Amino acid sequence: MGSDRDHAAGNVAALSIGAGRIKPSTILRRLATYSRKNKLDFAFRELGRVVRTVSLLDYISDIELRRTIQAATNKFCRAGRERENAPKPTSEGQ
Repeated sequence: MGSDRDHAAGNVAALSIGAGRIKPSTILRRLATYSRKNKLDFAFRELGRVVRTVSLLDYISDIELRRTIQAATNKFCRAGRERENAPKPTSEGQ
């Protein structure tokens, strides 16, 4: 009986997040205050692991995705180097 209640609570939480009635951070904050044995907390942690695994598998298997991420990373790093090498403003002109 308790597992049905936990399942229903998970569905309500997911629907509430999807509808924009509650922020995911609010759910996480509430779960953090519960016992680590909380089944809903466990289910969300496992779901997070699944999402990370699927993302990693997508990255590994999709060459175009890897190229896109590499290009974005290179662009970001290049912009950072340009900012580091830019002349610093001086107070001499004031």
